[in-house]
Amino acid sequence: MKKKTDIKKLKIKAKKGNLKAIRELGFIYYFGDVKEGTEATAITPKDPKEAVKWWQIGASKKDPDCLVNLGFCYHMGDGVIQNNIEAKKCWEQASNKGSQGAHFNLGIFYENGWSVVKNGKKALIYYKKNIKTKNPYRETSLLGIARIYHEGNNVKKNTKECIKYYKRAAKLGNLKAMLELGSMYDEVGDERGVYKSIKKDPKLALKYYYQLVERNCIIGHFASETLLEEQIASKINIK
Repeated sequence: MKKKTDIKKLKIKAKKGNLKAIRELGFIYYFGDVKEGTEATAITPKDPKEAVKWWQIGASKKDPDCLVNLGFCYHMGDGVIQNNIEAKKCWEQASNKGSQGAHFNLGIFYENGWSVVKNGKKALIYYKKNIKTKNPYRETSLLGIARIYHEGNNVKKNTKECIKYYKRAAKLGNLKAMLELGSMYDEVGDERGVYKSIKKDPKLALKYYYQLVERNCIIGHFASETLLEEQIASKINIK
């Protein structure tokens, strides 16, 4: 069992400029200290304002983790007045330091036009920084790229590129990508016509739905059953 973190010792280290201690103090005050092997349970009372104070210190030292976390606080208005412009500034600094979290956040900003001019080209630049190596934002960045090519957000619509990046995410085990691939080939699954430009192919749809089923994803079971029932009703041999 993890013992309660010694806040006093951390503060001594942090005041001496120890970035690891500064990061940890911000994390503890934002999320609360946790017991190992259990769900997150606050031991230290949560205090977003105190977390912001420490992350601001780390940010002043150009620490990418502190910059990303501080940007998140500005974006959410948690512990500080909500300000997407400040969030963007923090993430740009962190991105210049190679932060994958900052790359992703900036991609989201440009994809959706949050406090910036909506620009799919710029979003692609940030998303693509995350897809070459294994990292926590790899799959979601692949999804972002696929969305942009599908929607034509300041870039030419490209169905082949959309499918390519969804397939890459699906190979990594991303359930959202599997569902999107199944839906785009499924007449029933694409009832809103989101993928109306793509030729429907029940066999391909089932291929991706079955990948969800193999992972015991409920929506995969439901989508497969619905598609098979539709084929049976149409007197199609589904053997």
